[in-house]
Amino acid sequence: MTSYLYIKTHLKTGLKYLGQTTKDPFKYRGSGKYWKRHIKIHGHDVSTQILLATEDANELKETGLFFSKMFDVVRSKQWANLMEESGNGISPEFSSELQRKRIKEGNLPQVFTSEKTRQYNLERSRNGTHPFLGGTYTKELNKRMLEQGTHPFTDINKMAKNREVVKQTQQRLSLEGKHNFKGKIPVIDKSGNVSIITKDEYIRQKTLYQNPQDWPYVSTASNEAKRRKHENT
Repeated sequence: MTSYLYIKTHLKTGLKYLGQTTKDPFKYRGSGKYWKRHIKIHGHDVSTQILLATEDANELKETGLFFSKMFDVVRSKQWANLMEESGNGISPEFSSELQRKRIKEGNLPQVFTSEKTRQYNLERSRNGTHPFLGGTYTKELNKRMLEQGTHPFTDINKMAKNREVVKQTQQRLSLEGKHNFKGKIPVIDKSGNVSIITKDEYIRQKTLYQNPQDWPYVSTASNEAKRRKHENT
């Protein structure tokens, strides 16, 4: 049975959740206590990114722990995880103890609003620790794991298999009209911020500006997006 390691991002608040499931990862909402409560309060406006598709339990565990440490999902206010994702779940006792600790420290993810998320991301971008900008912390971590042979993407065969499984899943969901990005496009603005807008919004701006450099938003896969990221790092 195929297991999926995924990241879910709430599009209104920016809160993220790292999880795993054997169900359809785009339909599955996640089982995290804080994450489920956050969705109940703010609505299910969520995107899903698949990090791994595998039938190997050890690979799932190793990769889950790798990304848990990379993103610091337990301590970071940007994430709703109560523990590192290793596929082992979390006990009610541990959950209650951690909840009391996070309330005392003021680290509950529910109070991490979209404005705080934006400020936090800008701060991490400035000091070079944001994982999606290739920050110093991420580069050093990847380098160290590659040298130690513990990086989950060092096995070429596993990488190829994972890409193929993810590709097939994406294609199937697109054909069925169930893909969470159907009718939407991930974009980057002039300040280097990443978001998701509708295709109608994306097309509408083309009628107002002829030069892509003047567009308020460009696709994250475009050369202009790379230029904007470079300018804002």
